[in-house]
This record gives sequence, C-alpha cells and structure tokens, in this order.
Amino acid sequence: MKATSFIGDGGSLTGVVDTESDPTVPGNIKDGIGWNEISDRPSGLDDGDQDTHLTEAQVDTFIGNNGYLTSYTETDPTVLASVKDGVSWGELSGIPADIADGDNVGVIAENDPKIGTNITNYVPKWDGIQLVKGTIYDNGNVGIGTPDPGEKLTVAGIME
Repeated sequence: MKATSFIGDGGSLTGVVDTESDPTVPGNIKDGIGWNEISDRPSGLDDGDQDTHLTEAQVDTFIGNNGYLTSYTETDPTVLASVKDGVSWGELSGIPADIADGDNVGVIAENDPKIGTNITNYVPKWDGIQLVKGTIYDNGNVGIGTPDPGEKLTVAGIME
C-alpha cells in the first residue's frame, strides 16, 4: 500500500488505493449467510425451522410410554411399583393409636427443659421423665467424697 500525502497531523492518508489481491477471499464478502444459501442441508433440517425432528405420532408414542423400560415390571417385593413422592398422614400404617388420632394424648411431655432451674448451683440430670437435682454442684468448689464442698477443695474420708 502506498500513500501519496498526509492530511493534518498525519492521522489520515490520502491517495491510498486498496485492492483485494488474495484470490481465495473475494472482495465482496458479506456479513452473514442465509439458510437457503447453505448447500447439502440434511433432509431433517431442510425445512429451515428449529422444531423437533420427530413426527407428532413419534412424540405421542414417546410420551405414552416414557420411552424407556416399558417392558419391565417390578419384581422386588420390598419396593412397591407404586412408590410416589410424598406420603400423607392417612397413608401411614402401624401408627400407635394414641399418636394416630393426632390429639397428642398419650405423648409424654418434658416437664422442665431448663438446665439450672431445679436447685441453685446443682447441674440437673435427666431421670427419664424430667430434669431433677444432679450430683454436680457448680459454685466453684471441688469436693472429693462429699456432695457439699465448703472450700475450693474439700476431701472427705481417708487419704492414702
């Protein structure tokens, strides 16, 4: 390419002649190509739409049998073929009668769920029904052989 002069600050050239000299790329290439300009289109795509390539009958057949495992039946007796997502309360079997009626009668309630409210400084313990006075006293004193240490360390009994 040869320029014959500069304009202004030299940012533009005048007298420039640009010709296409590459024989493999024509000078009139356009942006994009139309569907009808593509040759050797597969027959299934040749209608130019983006719809399914199955016929309506093929789609109906597939939907009717989900397209897989249609000739198999459930043979495992521990898993029902009718297992579904979610079970309602009424479908459960073997529920104890006092629970099945839904009125909570017969359900043992926790009477004292708060730790430390039975007797001050005694850590409560669970007796199977409720929290009761425990044997650990948490006033900062440690007792060995005594339930009521009066000092930081109280030892009762014979030391060997």
